[in-house]
Amino acid sequence: MKKIILSILFVFAFVFAKAQYTITATNAGPYNVGQTISLASTTTSTLSNTYAWTGPLSYTAATQNPTIANSTVAMAGNYIVTIT
Repeated sequence: MKKIILSILFVFAFVFAKAQYTITATNAGPYNVGQTISLASTTTSTLSNTYAWTGPLSYTAATQNPTIANSTVAMAGNYIVTIT
């Protein structure tokens, strides 16, 4: 069975001066082909945050913890979350 390896990267953007927040992006992989990929992000910010995920095959999502059903080998790669 083929495994799908994901790398989770994160970008945290705030316009507030001297604001420092912790951000964590994770996944529960590796995944087998056909499994659901679960991405997760957390932040210590108490502000109303906007989430923007990007990844392989032009993947995008605007939720904090998106999932991707029926994974394929082509979905392996870097997933990036930007929180603003």
